[in-house]
Amino acid sequence: MFGRGHGYEEMRYNLTPFLEIKRFVKYRSYMTNTSVMLNLVGNVLAFVPFGMLIRWVRGKKTGFFTATLAAFAFSLSIELVQLITKLGVFDVDDIIIGNYPASTEELEALSKINFQALELRVDEVPEITDNEKYIMYEFAPHWDRYDHSSFMLRSSFPRLQFKNQATVQDSGFGDKKEAKEDKSIPHHDCGKKVFTRGDVLVVNDNLAHYRGELEVVLTEIPNDGERNLIGKIKDEDLGLLDFIKPGQHFKFIK
Repeated sequence: MFGRGHGYEEMRYNLTPFLEIKRFVKYRSYMTNTSVMLNLVGNVLAFVPFGMLIRWVRGKKTGFFTATLAAFAFSLSIELVQLITKLGVFDVDDIIIGNYPASTEELEALSKINFQALELRVDEVPEITDNEKYIMYEFAPHWDRYDHSSFMLRSSFPRLQFKNQATVQDSGFGDKKEAKEDKSIPHHDCGKKVFTRGDVLVVNDNLAHYRGELEVVLTEIPNDGERNLIGKIKDEDLGLLDFIKPGQHFKFIK
């Protein structure tokens, strides 16, 4: 409804529960991730502020049933406006998805969201060194280079400290962190011949010119011995990689 400059010639509606939800799940491989996220997750996020508002205004007196009923009425009114004005489609699935009020735990989780950088949960490998931990956590937020690669996200700021000599390409990455005396990143064998999506890598001593660059694998690449595996993004966070665009900030949390 929002941002639509024109409507339909006739009223359009879907009264079959879960019809659109199933369609997006079934054909998700043929749609963009943005389309799926906007339609399945967008309705939830759109009505979270309303559920929050109910609880904030009425406080503890607002029970689950009352909050749910109020959210249902509000969601229904939005769908009816779309139907009557023909600016959208009345979809019962939108009511189902958006009709759950925010719990106290959800409000607490929402308050902890980092809006400055997308946070990725990561499992460290046992072989990770102090220098590699320093690169992964202390150089946050990381950001992908503007000369984006389809194979990996590349955070080049750390290599200002760890490579042999800085070049013109490394200019413009901001202020340097406090220099470390030991800049070595010895190669350690992770036992993988191919790095896979979600692997977090750091360029090691075998490619000293790029040493210290942090990379996140997007699609399979061979292990050429020039990169150390330092961590793995948790499976449930892998989908977030599709939303990191060149220049966008991201960080790692345990």
